Amino acid sequence: MDLLLIIIGGILLFYASRSKLDDGSLTQTGKTLRVLGIILFGLGLLFFTIGFVTSFANAL
Repeated sequence: MDLLLIIIGGILLFYASRSKLDDGSLTQTGKTLRVLGIILFGLGLLFFTIGFVTSFANAL
């Protein structure tokens, strides 16, 4: 699940970077996708870290 969140967050960040106006600023959809991408990517990294730490602690 953590890898899936990281991948989906990365895809959303990629699409957000592509939705720009002529002057280079992000559209409203781009801003929303960027925020969602950052949140999903961050949650994926958080879940990965928690899973890694708990599995490492159980191995000790």
